[in-house]
Amino acid sequence: MQDFLALLFTIKVSSTVFNPAHSP
Repeated sequence: MQDFLALLFTIKVSSTVFNPAHSP
């Protein structure tokens, strides 16, 4: 489960980095 949470966090960070306009 820990790895799954880490994966979600990585995806979230990546989304913020590649889509700055999408971040609040």
